[in-house]
Amino acid sequence: MQRDLELIKEILFFIEKKKNSFPEPIKILNYSEDDVDYHCTLLLDAGYIEAQVLGYGSVFPKRLTNRGHDFLDAARDPGIWKKAKDTITKHGGSFTMEIVKTVLTELIKNQLGIK
Repeated sequence: MQRDLELIKEILFFIEKKKNSFPEPIKILNYSEDDVDYHCTLLLDAGYIEAQVLGYGSVFPKRLTNRGHDFLDAARDPGIWKKAKDTITKHGGSFTMEIVKTVLTELIKNQLGIK
């Protein structure tokens, strides 16, 4: 299964909107349970979320970590998000989460006139 940036962003937004840190399954429109579980596992591995992992592979997110909040804040603006995805796609389409966050951060710095 390939990493899906849109799904990652949607999962992070979903977790951010949670009212508590009780571990619960996530449902994202137009994505299968397996896709969501896989991407939640990636986010857990990367330190973007805290979650409870059940023995059969389901991941129940609890909350965003500080790292997860930082990424989500960088990805929040739809225009910046689109520019970052376009930049990554233009240069081969491969990415790590750190590269995506770096591109987002640099675009925000440029927008704010920060060098």
